[in-house]
Amino acid sequence: MHHRRLEWLRHATGETSIRAVARKVGRHHTTVYRWAQKGIPPEEVIRICVATNYDLLDALVEFGWLDPA
Repeated sequence: MHHRRLEWLRHATGETSIRAVARKVGRHHTTVYRWAQKGIPPEEVIRICVATNYDLLDALVEFGWLDPA
């Protein structure tokens, strides 16, 4: 699951490194690393979507929090 979360963060922000992702979303790089390891809180997913113009509904489906049907 770690790889999937990290890939989502990279995709949503358009950045490749954890430090660059952290700068883009306004969080410390250790926090972003922890998200990649243990999970991204829903409120942070929403925050990232707003900050990066990523589609929130797509994110909710991708994380399994919303049924696409």
